[in-house]
Amino acid sequence: MLAKACATMSNRSLFSISSSYLASRWPGESERVLKSLFELARENKPSILYFSEIDSLFANTERDYEASRRTKSELQILMDRYANWQEGIFIIGATSTPWVLDEAFRR
Repeated sequence: MLAKACATMSNRSLFSISSSYLASRWPGESERVLKSLFELARENKPSILYFSEIDSLFANTERDYEASRRTKSELQILMDRYANWQEGIFIIGATSTPWVLDEAFRR
């Protein structure tokens, strides 16, 4: 609801992404989906990308699997490149356990 209110108040397109949408058992698929989402957000800017339950994807764990590391890395690259004032893309991540998030995603 907060993301929808932010999008409405700021006259931005809203893209709501659940963690299950990004989770894939195929190598590289999650990264491709992330790239597509950011491209869609760029085409419809100004926009907001809302990630629900972001902790299920980007938790700081000792046993990160290769696929999880690649997905985290791809999101960090995309955030650094496109999620800024000039590009007009904002990211909101919702979690009930912010203390488990990887440090890189708590900004």
